[in-house]
Amino acid sequence: MSDISIFSQSSVFTALSSLFQREAAQARGLQQVVDPAEFGGLLGQEISVIGASADFSGSIFQPIQISLGNILLLAEAAFGIDTGDFFSDRFNRLSFALNDPEPPLQNSVESALRNAAFPQAVSTIVLVQAQEEATVVGPTLTFSDFTQRPSENAAFGTTFSSVTNNGSLNTQFAQRVGIPSNSSVALTDLIQFDATSGATDIAISLTGENGANPIGEIQDGTGTSIGTSATVDISQLADLTFVAPTSGIGLDNISFIELSDPGDDGTFDDRGDFQTTTVSFAGAARSRQDLDEDVIDFFFGAEAGTSQVFLALDFSGVNSNGFTDALSAIEGGDLRVRIFENRSDGTRNEAVTDLFQSSGDRVIGVFPFSPTRNGISGSNIQVEVRALDSSFDISTIDLRAVFA
Repeated sequence: MSDISIFSQSSVFTALSSLFQREAAQARGLQQVVDPAEFGGLLGQEISVIGASADFSGSIFQPIQISLGNILLLAEAAFGIDTGDFFSDRFNRLSFALNDPEPPLQNSVESALRNAAFPQAVSTIVLVQAQEEATVVGPTLTFSDFTQRPSENAAFGTTFSSVTNNGSLNTQFAQRVGIPSNSSVALTDLIQFDATSGATDIAISLTGENGANPIGEIQDGTGTSIGTSATVDISQLADLTFVAPTSGIGLDNISFIELSDPGDDGTFDDRGDFQTTTVSFAGAARSRQDLDEDVIDFFFGAEAGTSQVFLALDFSGVNSNGFTDALSAIEGGDLRVRIFENRSDGTRNEAVTDLFQSSGDRVIGVFPFSPTRNGISGSNIQVEVRALDSSFDISTIDLRAVFA
């Protein structure tokens, strides 16, 4: 018995394609293979090309269109992504480009995906969208302009004005720091750069916003306030902590002058530059649950007249599931950190978490598209700390923000 090709006139494929002709897209596709269209123009000779016809694009496109549509249905059911309007519009536009798209193939899988395989898909999608779009209402912050910072005369009077300035007393303190209310920050944690300073003492002054009395206080290692002005041995700086009030919103100024008394005779021979760190507090951190995930929201703000493109988040208290620092927990998939500027017009300016520049308990955020507006005036910066693993404990985490 000789072999019979599908192109043979006596084959069942040829019979089927002739019988159904153009009644179904499947038959049209089969016809294109066994009875291809002919065209001329090459050297004046007619040639036949297997699979070429006026409706070739339709037979190829429709199965691909259906397959893509079913993949999108799976994505919607599994992840709560609503892609319907976007892709259906583009599929419809492509359909008009076909030479002969009718009759369409029926997608028998679609109803199964929608009604049988994922009976709870619709409710799941709505739940995910509602949670993702929900925003936590934070405080409306308006702090004084940076030009209202205290001068040296306001902080220390003329006590150190006659002391010779020495460039080797060069410790650099952060200019703006944010912490939650009922939190604290060690004064040594305010240091950003200390290369060769030979200071023996340091003068410290605590003032409130716009010359008012401070709301927080500086305490020593025993929890006792040192008052609003003191000069201490440089070694004592490590024992001093700024403590924010247990509630409320505000901003205090901590001013510093490094001093040198090499003879230890009580007379200062040299001094460093006058510097001030503003410490803002915008209410206590807020705990909540979102889709059975534990979340803590921290809120921060800075002086008016400033804008931020860079934000350093200093974590403490990360100690769960074997992770002892924030970056390790993020890279391990147990922790997620998102940073937003919640603007007064209701829009959100989202920062990018730069894990390449982050290290240990310091996580770096960058606002790549737009700097924050006017020191967050009339709005706030929100840091969402989320446990992606239900066994990961975030209740012990505290956070402060260092503004560039």
